[in-house]
Amino acid sequence: MVEIVVNASLGVPGGPTLPLGTTVEVESYVLATVDLTEAAGSDPDRTVDLLPDGGTVALLAIRAHDAKGKPADVTAELKAGAATASVEVSGSLLVASEDALAAIVATGPRTVVLTNAGTAAITVDVLAGHRA
Repeated sequence: MVEIVVNASLGVPGGPTLPLGTTVEVESYVLATVDLTEAAGSDPDRTVDLLPDGGTVALLAIRAHDAKGKPADVTAELKAGAATASVEVSGSLLVASEDALAAIVATGPRTVVLTNAGTAAITVDVLAGHRA
């Protein structure tokens, strides 16, 4: 077993702060970093396999950024066989629940197709933890 630890907090300036955090136990994980050219470039999309054969994704994190580290926009098309769901990611996305992932795309995603629709090249990091 591998533990993936999530530490985050949400805050409203002059208002409340909501600490969030969890530990997700998974069998293994996939970490991929892909570079995408601008939409008109030669390589604006890339497919990332999230799972080996079998299992379910229990955690999915996506971070998109430009060369200076600033948040970027990317389209993430989550796929499980013929089932697909498209999610627009602005900077980052974290889903730490296999039930929530299965609600987004039936049976949970197996792959994600990342597409840059912007005018500048970006880098996208993907972390997926899976259970058998």
